Amino acid sequence: MTASGKRNIAYICASLVLYCVLRNLLYNRGFADLFSQHYCGAFALSWAISARKRVTDKRLMRQLFGISFCLIFYMLCQSVNYRFCQDSEAVSRYAWYCYYLFMAAALLLFYDVSLSCYRKPEEGPGRFQKLLNVLSVGLALGMLTNDLHFLAFRFKTGEMLSSSPRSFGPLYIIYVAWFTLISACAVFVVVRKYRTVRRRSEWLLLLIPIILLLLYIAADITGHVPRIRGIKLMQLGEAFTFAVISFLEICVDLGMIPANTDYERLFSLSDLHAVIVDGGGRARYASSGQAYPFPEDPDLLVLKHPISGGSVEWSADVSDLNSLNRELTEVTRSIDARNEYLSTEARVRQERTEAETRNRIYDEITRIVKPQLSLIEELLDSGERPFDERLRTIAVICAYIKRRSNMQILAREPLMPLKELSLAVAESLDFVKLLGVNAAMVSTAEGDRPSGLIIAAYEQVEAVLEDCMESLMDLMISIGADGEGVSLRVMMRAGDMSLSAEPAVLPAGVVRSVSVAKNGQDMILAFTFREGGSAS
Repeated sequence: MTASGKRNIAYICASLVLYCVLRNLLYNRGFADLFSQHYCGAFALSWAISARKRVTDKRLMRQLFGISFCLIFYMLCQSVNYRFCQDSEAVSRYAWYCYYLFMAAALLLFYDVSLSCYRKPEEGPGRFQKLLNVLSVGLALGMLTNDLHFLAFRFKTGEMLSSSPRSFGPLYIIYVAWFTLISACAVFVVVRKYRTVRRRSEWLLLLIPIILLLLYIAADITGHVPRIRGIKLMQLGEAFTFAVISFLEICVDLGMIPANTDYERLFSLSDLHAVIVDGGGRARYASSGQAYPFPEDPDLLVLKHPISGGSVEWSADVSDLNSLNRELTEVTRSIDARNEYLSTEARVRQERTEAETRNRIYDEITRIVKPQLSLIEELLDSGERPFDERLRTIAVICAYIKRRSNMQILAREPLMPLKELSLAVAESLDFVKLLGVNAAMVSTAEGDRPSGLIIAAYEQVEAVLEDCMESLMDLMISIGADGEGVSLRVMMRAGDMSLSAEPAVLPAGVVRSVSVAKNGQDMILAFTFREGGSAS
């Protein structure tokens, strides 16, 4: 959870404590008769305004606003019942009936929120959801029209007065059971759609509002509500308001409801020098120690990508590229200068061959990593996933591009140290962890092996990662030396992966043996790379 999320939860807890203290101090004071209703209404409204600035999905924003305003109207009905219409028993009673109307609307909107999370904008409510809405509205109207049938509340005195002794009818029991079921289903759907909360502390934090509300309802039914100086700590309606808003706030802070609250986490995990700028050009978020505007430096490449309400800008260190270009320029100049003084054609050919060899290496690197460069371009242009998620995926691909380029340069020699493979896989897994994956590597391989075997093993790791990166949960890679070959053992858990994740092309003279074991989402892949022979 981000620091801002922790602050928001702390503010809600402070608001609850302040409410309990002021309610006790101002109870039964003439100038503060409706303090509880005014306080809770203002609390719901201020939270709705705060959520509007953070929630990125317009549908969810409207539904959260609807929940807040249902709670506000609930408090308004309390004011009408307790203060403004005490002389009119009919109006007071119907204001009491409206409690259940607005409570039902809030719970129904909460269920709609759970279904709308991570749903495509073009998808509307299904038939089953529409049927639930109709049944819920029918139950709420049944509570509102109790005076016509007395199936919800039965007044023992025979008078339809809110203060008369009453018992509960079958409609009330159905109403409570129905909306309890809807609330439980909503919580289940939200948690089901968000599977990256794995810390027990976060699960406990999510359950605290629900548990406290259930305990308070049980205490209210049995007459054991906590009191201070004989005054109830709070009414059931206020407890319901604080519990609903606390639960929704925790869902926003944990990412169960999509919101733009993960920038601090992005900057803490990434070594990019990034700044988020609003529409007026003012920096709103910046990575640690990053100054904005970026300094003018030929070794810094400043990139920019538009986002909702502004843009994200980041700088990339291109000093190595500039150094390489300068080296290429110097090499070219050196070759040109030598050509002027060489006396024999053979010497000239030798110098040209060296330059062409280097150029072929760079061209070969560009050709090899072209699919990954195209994939990065697609991720930058795609809007299907949040930008921070795409940026983490890009980081994994960039780690491969860097290490694969190094291997291609080292491949000029027939043998390559196995340590190069271990370092490359370790760096890729470091970036995979940014995706929330539990990743680890073990290497017992030592010595040297043919360069083609090392390259084939690393390309196999990248092929597996690209095949299941979006659904990968756990990953363990073991590297070993099998005789004259290289062995690779991949133990993983992923939601979706083909059993034939293969690199695009095996290097010439390299054969691969594969062993696959799968049980549900758990899979063990064993690869062996050797020179010559036949693949199995």
